[in-house]
Amino acid sequence: MLLKEITDVINKAIVKNKIVKVQTNKSDSNGMFEFPIVGHICGFINDQLCINSKSTVRIDVIRSITFM
Repeated sequence: MLLKEITDVINKAIVKNKIVKVQTNKSDSNGMFEFPIVGHICGFINDQLCINSKSTVRIDVIRSITFM
């Protein structure tokens, strides 16, 4: 996804209090991507998105973000 698409989804999720699923572009040595992070967006810390106040994801490693 393009950065603009990602930020549009983030903004709508915050305004409408929607649950999102975030897939990062991080993978292991076998090429398997990390499990997606699912939850409500709580806010930002520097360049990181806070999800469920437990997980943080840097904006630049988000591969896709969708509404649940």
